[in-house]
Amino acid sequence: DSDVQNLKQNDSNQNKVGQLVLWAGGIVALISVPILIVFITFGCVHFHMTPFRGAESAAMGDEYYQLLLPQGTPWSEVKPFTIPEFWHHFKTYMYYMYLYNFPLDLKHQASSVWYHWPTGLGKPILYWQNVGEESGQWIVNTFNPTVNWLILASLFIFLAIPFAFGWWESIRSGATAQSSKNTKQQQQNIVASSDPFVLFFEELFKNYQQYFSVDSLTLFIGWVGSLFPFITVTRATFLYHYYPAICIGVLLVGVIVEVLKKSIHKLPVVLQLLSNILFIAIFIYVAWMFLYLGAWTYGW
Repeated sequence: DSDVQNLKQNDSNQNKVGQLVLWAGGIVALISVPILIVFITFGCVHFHMTPFRGAESAAMGDEYYQLLLPQGTPWSEVKPFTIPEFWHHFKTYMYYMYLYNFPLDLKHQASSVWYHWPTGLGKPILYWQNVGEESGQWIVNTFNPTVNWLILASLFIFLAIPFAFGWWESIRSGATAQSSKNTKQQQQNIVASSDPFVLFFEELFKNYQQYFSVDSLTLFIGWVGSLFPFITVTRATFLYHYYPAICIGVLLVGVIVEVLKKSIHKLPVVLQLLSNILFIAIFIYVAWMFLYLGAWTYGW
């Protein structure tokens, strides 16, 4: 019997290790594959549109400079890269781009650091202005602060729900352990009748688990992956470097709102009504803030 139990234990441990390896491999693939796709796609477009030597091409190194065509070369002589040529061009470009940018410590009056962007504290960038004696026009790069805070709230909810789920499971197990003579269904009924918000939490956890494995996890990794590279950047960074992360964050807001909307129907009617009013108020405020900032960002 002990040998059989040891074999079962070993099989169980191997299965856990295998699952852990698959999970880790999936996370690595989830991060690396989109990065490669984005870099290679933009590399193809960039190399096709800029095949000629420019004033700053020499700063990228002689090897990369020699890969470019001389100025004045007709476009008819620009030939598509073969796969080996593209890969060599891509590696050379990324290598010299890294060597050029990493040691720079340039600063700018409109620059801002990465931890200012999610909270909306990044400095706006003035692109254009036309100032008269009594009036003026501006085009400014800035963010809608309401959207920034909604993204932060969604990230907090995404991270907080698993901890809340563990806390809730501990309460459930404590309540159901009060009477070991009850059947499993009776124990569930005891817990379900102990608090009016139980059904809401049960529904919330169920909907969260449905979206957690694919949608919200992918978007969370995308948001972190878009922001993380700028943590190590020492040169000047600007508000527009947060664009990819904010686009992904808006999608995450949609997923979290979907989870909440599918769960609030378990709340009392009054709280359902208040929740719907809150959703509508937030939507109106986001739209109003867009119109308010439009005079600055679009020069209306």
